Amino acid sequence: MGFDLTWEIGVLMNTYAEKIKPLEIETYDSEKRKQEEALEELYAQAIELNCKNGYGLIMPIDMCIEWVESGSIIDYDGMGDLLDKDGEEIGGMRCDVSFLKKAKEDGACFVAWYNK
Repeated sequence: MGFDLTWEIGVLMNTYAEKIKPLEIETYDSEKRKQEEALEELYAQAIELNCKNGYGLIMPIDMCIEWVESGSIIDYDGMGDLLDKDGEEIGGMRCDVSFLKKAKEDGACFVAWYNK
């Protein structure tokens, strides 16, 4: 039995499209191309981790920070785990921007978010 990840994959794809748009250029720029490739790899890995996990939303930590800043997710909504670049759990998370920014500095790359 498979899991329906339509919403999760769609959210990641839409966010990727929003992030990549400012980097799109008509002429070749090696620095912007490197940024595009890094963003592409990050979101592809997030999609892969979602497919492996099968539930919840695994998102890049910057996406989670933006959602917390906007109030889109709060601690009351659910719970989350911090993940390293390989998708391994490295601790719990709080819906606190300062906490998340510090976690990013300490090596967290993704957040696995589980709604109530």
